[in-house]
Amino acid sequence: MNTDKAYIMGLVVGGGCFSSNHKSFSIKLPYRQWGDYDKNPERAGMIANDILKVVKPLMNVEYNLDVSYTPGKEWNIVCHGDTADLIRDLHSFHIEPTSDLHKTADLQYLIASLSDTNMKKRFIAGVADTIGSMAPSHRRFTDDVQIISFEISGFNYKYVCQLCNLLYQLGCVPDQILWQHPNMQSGTDSYYKSWKKGNKLRVTLDSFSTFGSLAFKSKTIASKENRKKEEKYNSAEKCENKTLSVPGVVAVHVDENYADIPQELRGGHFIHHKQICAALNCPHSPKNELDRLLTNAENYISPFTVLHKDTAVGVANIIANDPLLHNRNYTQTDIEVKYLVDSMNDGATTVLFSDGTPIMHYSRDKGYPLNVIMDAVAYIVASKTGNLNGKRPRGNREEIIMNAITANPDFTVTVKVPDLLTPMVLTDGKVAAMVGPLNAQVYRQLISYDSSNKYKMLVRKITENDLR
Repeated sequence: MNTDKAYIMGLVVGGGCFSSNHKSFSIKLPYRQWGDYDKNPERAGMIANDILKVVKPLMNVEYNLDVSYTPGKEWNIVCHGDTADLIRDLHSFHIEPTSDLHKTADLQYLIASLSDTNMKKRFIAGVADTIGSMAPSHRRFTDDVQIISFEISGFNYKYVCQLCNLLYQLGCVPDQILWQHPNMQSGTDSYYKSWKKGNKLRVTLDSFSTFGSLAFKSKTIASKENRKKEEKYNSAEKCENKTLSVPGVVAVHVDENYADIPQELRGGHFIHHKQICAALNCPHSPKNELDRLLTNAENYISPFTVLHKDTAVGVANIIANDPLLHNRNYTQTDIEVKYLVDSMNDGATTVLFSDGTPIMHYSRDKGYPLNVIMDAVAYIVASKTGNLNGKRPRGNREEIIMNAITANPDFTVTVKVPDLLTPMVLTDGKVAAMVGPLNAQVYRQLISYDSSNKYKMLVRKITENDLR
């Protein structure tokens, strides 16, 4: 191993793709809009220059491979020549030459071969030059905290952990990991199917610029441009020292047993991204904080969807195919939206129903959460006025609802309330939204933990007997 080879290995495990017969090899650069020639021809020219001035000579010296490229939203570095030496090196690190190395590679032996800090930085530079996204939209809430996001598709969670721990070794503490898991990508909607959006290992640009490195000039310039938006130096606190919180309730998702999720996590329910880290046995996970959260896990889980937005027919089909929901008797009533708004302004947090009559409550122990009901109302209003972007209302929730009330102070929404505390339905006959109830005392009975992994929470299916 040497520093140049370490960099190449970063490129290879970041975006490397072998053909089925291992005769051809390329490196994908999934730059999307950031590398689009039509949107930014100057940057595209820099990327082309980086490939020819950085990657091409190194590949030629280390592996006698020539290099060309094809541009696009996904740039492709095509390597020409005999790949036998490259494959031999990968095998020496126990890495198989597959069609998407980052989806299959175990980096344990490769990282162990990086004998000094400079080699580790060069390896990280190779990974960052392939899958380290510099899009300005990667930020922590505001432009003041810019992020480099390592975009890692697939379910190779071990790979994500290994990269994260290598950054940790360099003193570059990652900000967070957004895992490709339904609880993380679709925490409130039990039925959302498009949750497979890849894993995102996020590091503040300030921290990465201090401890990491980039070889591509195009990435370096983008990093400097993004950092100009910041007013102060930003770094992440060590995971072991972090105080954790859960912003809301995480719904049990229909795909928690998805076959590609690793066995350590499959079938589990996770309320925080660091709970996944702990379940994967990361040495840096804040176990004391997780233990504190999980002691009161019933406050953060729901066996039902928190909110699901669909057509009225789509919601009806979900109910028809779920025996517990299908067997309910639903009372239909119309509620004035202004009454819901006034109740929230008065401090009410949940609502229960008696024979269709809403009764407001001021605790979150039990009942339908008013803030989620208002999200459902905004969805229905936006649908009526043609202001939906997919299923997401355009604009501010409060403005959408207040505009509807201003236009018609007696504006109502139809609700269907079940005879047991299962999801209620709000609808206008064309679209509908399911709102799941809070019921911490009952939900506590559903929770257990895997006998071999204390951070793998299991939530059993709720029954009628639980609710009676």
